[in-house]
Amino acid sequence: MSLRIAIWGAPSAGKSMLARALATALGVGLIEEYATEWLRKHGLQAWFDEGPKVQAQFGEEQLKRERRATVANLPWVTDSPSGLCWPYAAKRDDALTDVNHDCYGVFVRALTGYTHHVFLPFGDFSYDHSRIRIPEHEAEEMDRWLRAVLDMHGVNYLIVRGSVQDRVDAVVNHLGVGQATIAQPAQMPRA
Repeated sequence: MSLRIAIWGAPSAGKSMLARALATALGVGLIEEYATEWLRKHGLQAWFDEGPKVQAQFGEEQLKRERRATVANLPWVTDSPSGLCWPYAAKRDDALTDVNHDCYGVFVRALTGYTHHVFLPFGDFSYDHSRIRIPEHEAEEMDRWLRAVLDMHGVNYLIVRGSVQDRVDAVVNHLGVGQATIAQPAQMPRA
């Protein structure tokens, strides 16, 4: 089975930064966050302010990208697991709507697709706070809630702290692959 790493965390926890560094260090593909791509296309700032219907679309598209890479038997890391759509949507919309239920379905299907789970605590290391997309107290609350959701579903995850290099080293050590070598990330299949 190819390596498939999901990086979990609240918005602005540093998931994208770590994913890019890990993909480079491990020489594996990077599946970037579809929601950020969608935001750029629509000239918007914060995807988690979009309702559960849009969250479900984000999750489904992210899941498609993950499955294409998995079918191609490529190792990869993702900075925004498709399963994040449900915790984000459910946290914003406590009503269990049909769309929220669809997001939950993506979350459950996504959990089985990853070989390793990494969690980034919000506010763990010095970060450019001008890039934080939600108020800090909301990100901290999301951090706690997301951990509770992963725990509730029995997900074993590695919590990594420190600088980006500290985090990369912790994951590499956890994977038991020895010293990470810098390589170009593998190309991921496109739609």
